[in-house]
Amino acid sequence: MSLIVNISDFSMEFQKKVDLYYRYKLKFTANISQFHYPYIVRFNLIDAENSTNLAALEMLKYPENIYNYNEEINIHLDTHRKMTNSVKIMVTNEDSRNSSINYVRYYSPPYSVSKLSTPTTLIYSSYLNSYNAVSISWSSVSEATRYVLERALNGSSSFIQVYSGNGTSYSDRLVSTTTKVQYRVKAVNSGGSSGYKTGNLAN
Repeated sequence: MSLIVNISDFSMEFQKKVDLYYRYKLKFTANISQFHYPYIVRFNLIDAENSTNLAALEMLKYPENIYNYNEEINIHLDTHRKMTNSVKIMVTNEDSRNSSINYVRYYSPPYSVSKLSTPTTLIYSSYLNSYNAVSISWSSVSEATRYVLERALNGSSSFIQVYSGNGTSYSDRLVSTTTKVQYRVKAVNSGGSSGYKTGNLAN
């Protein structure tokens, strides 16, 4: 009788960044049933976007008159980049008598990565300094690798980028002292970007 494997209760939680790695905790329940001979069951975690193998787990199960076997599986996964895609679980099993692969299934569990937090503050003065420049500063965001600052003039809804970098302040020099100006900023990393923090229109 062939082996049947079903997966449920999948979850993937970002824990922390360790040096150059992002660490996640994965958990799911595997129900293994209908086996009469020893089977080797392998779970491969695969990035759904580029089919890269992320991790693998192997279990040797013996029947011992067990028709249904449930196991909660916990895996700690370290990757070089922040996960932004779905994770597939490929299940394979081999009959211990002949090592032939009997069953393969992909799972695409519901999984999404929370976006970067939006900077909570964006501060700039309503007047120019002696260099006809506006001094702008904003709050830092955990996990951000850089920030993008954009400017709109005279109440326009069109913003242009004036700064991109890992700093949290910038001095923006303007041509005219009578220009009305507005700024917005967002946090960015390899996994995407946050929403914008938009300031008020200043004279």
